[in-house]
Amino acid sequence: MEAALSEDQFLIVETAARVAEQLACPAPTELPTTDDDLVGWEMLTEIGFASMHVDGTHGGGDAHSTDVALVTEQLAATLSCVPYLGQGVLGPELAWRLGAPSPVLAGIVDGTRRVTIALDPSLRSIARVGHRGIAWDARGATHALALDATRCLCLVEIASQVERSADITRV
Repeated sequence: MEAALSEDQFLIVETAARVAEQLACPAPTELPTTDDDLVGWEMLTEIGFASMHVDGTHGGGDAHSTDVALVTEQLAATLSCVPYLGQGVLGPELAWRLGAPSPVLAGIVDGTRRVTIALDPSLRSIARVGHRGIAWDARGATHALALDATRCLCLVEIASQVERSADITRV
């Protein structure tokens, strides 16, 4: 069996590499604060990399996991600070697969509602609504997915009182 990238996938790699160069992590002395990098996020959503794995009938890119991996590889190669995996891949896909209502999903897919995943303090499971949680890859996120009392996944607004971290990848 021969495995090779398609022409479309080579285009994804080239585009992702150009975007990754622009979003590359600067020298340690020039690292951004925990403030949001809206320009980087807008770039990913305009190109269609954010929510690219979500079904096309819901506004996503209908992309294969390989395509998502190709984009991730390019962003990782430059140590990009943009929250791609949490907000561009995992949050949108979980919301879509669990049947988020169309208006909610539309905001997630177009990038205006930025969704990540809230983990419990042990980092072993998804956080419970009303309990302390750690929102993973949360830089600039507006909402997080958490479990309600019946253990159903729901969307919760991230509190405006967010503790800052010295490590910008773990806000």
